[in-house]
Amino acid sequence: MQVFTSTNTDIKIEYSDVGSGQGVSEFHNGLTIFGCSDVPLTTEQLNQAKNKYGTVYQVPYLLGGIAIVYNVPELKDKQPLNLTPEVLVDILLGKINYWDDPKIKELNPEVANLLPHKEIYFIHRSDGSGTTAVFTSYLSFVSSEWKTKVGSGKTVQWPLDSMGRGTRCTRKYRSCKHGSANTVLHGIRRTGIYEAHTN
Repeated sequence: MQVFTSTNTDIKIEYSDVGSGQGVSEFHNGLTIFGCSDVPLTTEQLNQAKNKYGTVYQVPYLLGGIAIVYNVPELKDKQPLNLTPEVLVDILLGKINYWDDPKIKELNPEVANLLPHKEIYFIHRSDGSGTTAVFTSYLSFVSSEWKTKVGSGKTVQWPLDSMGRGTRCTRKYRSCKHGSANTVLHGIRRTGIYEAHTN
């Protein structure tokens, strides 16, 4: 945006990381003229926009990965934690509650003695989110239990209750909450926040 506006000084572009759910809503309400989401508009949403504005474009722009990130200071400068899909789902369903759970220690023998007996706080979005839709679709693919109990979508009834509204809010909460975990687009993280390895 900086490059574009520097050469087109008569045009002002503002970006707000409110989450794609709110972004789609603001687009439909005429508050914005463009937005980005991990999930395209439904046929119904697209037809509504076309009926209101005329020509509307959806442009595929990239294929982004979603990372599981965590804030465990005891693991600073250590190799990333390994989490299998099964263990990840167990964490999100509330079956694994502490970082030093035997299943996590078994997957990470090199740092097993450093894993603290701290409760895992999974921070999820309370508003509609394309990232949530992609992540819960993955969870439904790897776990029939998750698919049956929770399912997938931009908003779901999360088994765990730590939440924040908007991308900025979950980043802020995760940065100050020791023992927290969260999902972000791969590459978007802050100092002191680490990405787990999953398969």
